[in-house]
Amino acid sequence: MYNGVMKKRAFTLVELMVVIVIIGLIGSVVAYNVRGSLEKGKRFKTEQAARMIRDVVEMELASGRSLSDFKKAPIKFLKDSGVVKDAAALVKDGWGRPFTFEVDSGQLEISSPNYDEK
Repeated sequence: MYNGVMKKRAFTLVELMVVIVIIGLIGSVVAYNVRGSLEKGKRFKTEQAARMIRDVVEMELASGRSLSDFKKAPIKFLKDSGVVKDAAALVKDGWGRPFTFEVDSGQLEISSPNYDEK
């Protein structure tokens, strides 16, 4: 019978442990998926930065500058174009390592230690 006093019920230790294990499993699945997304994001940033550098260089070549100017000082070349806001950041790949620039047969080759654009 109801005597006006409610009985409190607490969680048992087993119930708490089950909840903690379930939260841990969900957390590990989420962390695994986020890690893959971060790698994709770094690859995408690298691809976009290489594309941007190539586009700026092509515009500057059309206005009379030369690839040797770019090869000597890539950051200064990009800053002088007026198109790039942060040239020092643009010449780094998604992992924070600097791109390497080679001029082969009049073509600019951009590569990264972690990712090579094909």
